[in-house]
Amino acid sequence: VQLSLYPNPTSSLVQIQVSDDEQRDIEIYNAVGQKIDRLGYSTFFSVSTEAWPAGIYYVRVGEAAKKLIVRH
Repeated sequence: VQLSLYPNPTSSLVQIQVSDDEQRDIEIYNAVGQKIDRLGYSTFFSVSTEAWPAGIYYVRVGEAAKKLIVRH
């Protein structure tokens, strides 16, 4: 799985790009491990982060995960 997030850090919108042969869902967790969103499979998403509190989040697809920093 290849997972790209940009821009990172972000303040309002993050682009998520995925290359995954198994077509797994994208899951987003906050810093304490609570799942805050689950997106169906796609190779590209634009996700608004405006309603999220500033902080650290983790975007996960299967075993791959990337840290996302949200600043306002």
